[in-house]
Amino acid sequence: MNFGICVSQGDRSTLSLAASETSCPATRSRLAICCWLAMPSLVLLPALLAGCDSENGAAADGRFHINSDLMVVPVVGTTASTETVTYVPDAADAESAALSISGLPSGVHATFAPASVDASSPSSTLHLGADAGVADGAYPVVIVATSRTQNASVPVTVWVVRNPGMTLGFGAELQTPTAGSYLAPFYVGVVDGAGNPPPAGTSVTLAVRPQAYQKGRMTFNGSQWAPTYAISSSDADFDSFGCMNEDTNSNGNLDPGEDYNNNMQLDPVSSVSLPTSTVIADTSGYAESGMTYSRQEARWLSASLTATLSGTTLSLVETLVLPALGDDETGSDPPPDAISPFGTASNCGTPN
Repeated sequence: MNFGICVSQGDRSTLSLAASETSCPATRSRLAICCWLAMPSLVLLPALLAGCDSENGAAADGRFHINSDLMVVPVVGTTASTETVTYVPDAADAESAALSISGLPSGVHATFAPASVDASSPSSTLHLGADAGVADGAYPVVIVATSRTQNASVPVTVWVVRNPGMTLGFGAELQTPTAGSYLAPFYVGVVDGAGNPPPAGTSVTLAVRPQAYQKGRMTFNGSQWAPTYAISSSDADFDSFGCMNEDTNSNGNLDPGEDYNNNMQLDPVSSVSLPTSTVIADTSGYAESGMTYSRQEARWLSASLTATLSGTTLSLVETLVLPALGDDETGSDPPPDAISPFGTASNCGTPN
């Protein structure tokens, strides 16, 4: 038979002897020591914990912890920024917790919506704003979640910055990660108003969207292939490059009025993608990533890349016609993008 000794310190000290692990008394004390003695070997297994589990007598650490989406939360001038705090239960009986923040400099204000979190409502949005007189700089703070028996915390940096700058561009040589795809490298940079890099851990959120597509064929001029575009600016659905993306509200759903060419789908159907939606700036304030797409889409699709300083509305957009390697378009053999994957018709209303 196993015997257990539970010593707890709460409103008053108690000592109890349990004949089995399942009979260890429940406690919400700040300190509890549970020792199990296995007869006849008399092996002693002590544990120091925040509470004694009423179901199995096992030592239990924190009942919950919290996560922060951002390591650095920028506050651009007096414009409010947002950050998501997530409650993660580590035990079935995890309690609800009230949120607060410590270490804020004078003039920086914070509110949580909602003000408390639990397993059924685990996310809260932190809104941060700064008065005009707050000096630019990085301020270490701590987000705290407090329940009846436990505190959990996560450190973050509040970056108060006026007139920050961002750069976004393509420039490095096109790559071919697979036989059927291209990768266009790009970079994004963040600086403060004086041109200095941001605090370590500053992140940038990335998104890419097909902007417009063209139809037609490539023609060979004796030394190189070049596209002959079928869609002209006179087409009613013409964008800056060709037929506009039918997903006008960018929600990914085929909504009434969006199927311009009546083929029961949103066009263009594209493979353009990013390897990650967030990048972290290095010590110089720069981060690199790449945009991947099918080689058949090169020359026939334009895409918009958006970079946003995470937690803010500050963003840059770069739109380009997807490039192809020059070596793939020389010689007499037709290149992979010899015919537009979106068709050859001379109007956007025809799905071929």
